[in-house]
Amino acid sequence: MEAAGWEITSRWIELALTRSYTAPGDEMLIEARRDYEDIDRANTMIVDTLSDNTKGGREWEGGYATGTGRLVYVVGPTRTPFHYAVTRRFDNWEECAHVLDQRR
Repeated sequence: MEAAGWEITSRWIELALTRSYTAPGDEMLIEARRDYEDIDRANTMIVDTLSDNTKGGREWEGGYATGTGRLVYVVGPTRTPFHYAVTRRFDNWEECAHVLDQRR
């Protein structure tokens, strides 16, 4: 996405995706606040459901983004009832990228 010229506000990407959620509560609270700030800075959130590997964060954050009025796109299969309530759903990243390019 960055290579295509889009600004990515998600700082969690800098963390290892295999990181376990065993950090002390105060560290977890810092991470949660960081994620809320990242969503607040964005105008669109993309929830990737192509992988079954999740700890639930994407669902919580997608709900937060929806509740704050952001555009929310889902790339991949519909896994929860809430994925039907998003702005738009795509089968793959190529379809999503095409629509994002048209928004420029």
